[in-house]
Amino acid sequence: MHIELQEMLKKNPCSGYIRYHMPRYVSLFDTVCNYYNNEISILDIGRSPFTEALISRFRAVDSLGFDSEKSSNRGDHYNFDLNNCRDTELWRKDLPKYDVVVFSEVIEHLYISPNQVLAFLNAILKKGGVLLLQTPNAVALHKRVRMVFGKNPYELIRENHKNPGHYREYTYSELASYLKNSGFKIEHFIYENYFDYQYSDHSDSSRLIKDVKRKAFNYIFSVLPSSLKPGMFFCARKM
Repeated sequence: MHIELQEMLKKNPCSGYIRYHMPRYVSLFDTVCNYYNNEISILDIGRSPFTEALISRFRAVDSLGFDSEKSSNRGDHYNFDLNNCRDTELWRKDLPKYDVVVFSEVIEHLYISPNQVLAFLNAILKKGGVLLLQTPNAVALHKRVRMVFGKNPYELIRENHKNPGHYREYTYSELASYLKNSGFKIEHFIYENYFDYQYSDHSDSSRLIKDVKRKAFNYIFSVLPSSLKPGMFFCARKM
């Protein structure tokens, strides 16, 4: 594991959420580090401890989300609700152009068409820039099983507009089509098991006890055929 991610765990030792997402963070951090150098410009959608880990490795990392605007010599934060991408008149026109946009576990939380948000992200990428998109697989095995038994695999929309849950999850073919429509070429794609189900309740606790029964999910998802795994990771380049 990268030292920056180890430091993130040290700073948040009781965060079940971070531990649940750590395999995903490792995969994402590996990709950024393997493909890019220290001089690239990076935008992380949704500021989080992962943003801070990126800042520890790279010269500067900007972020975009609901928080108030803030500037520093390690990167700026811009306030913008991506649901406003539904109308080009509402787009932020003052953002820099980026080499890399990290768009991880966000698209499923938006209620607008992916065509609209991906068009906006394409516009703020430099020519040849890369979009790193992670999102749940809408047809992963556990969701299919729940539907067979007559249960909806998706939670109800929450009342907190800043954390509404998942409005819509997507399949590979759906997102591949949206990316192409929005001016991207998929350079790399993989289905992944990138959650640690021992922490799937996301609880924070001073004891941080693992749910060992759920450890079986980690093994099951690791041996499943790719299209049944719970996560999808797209690397798409602006054409």
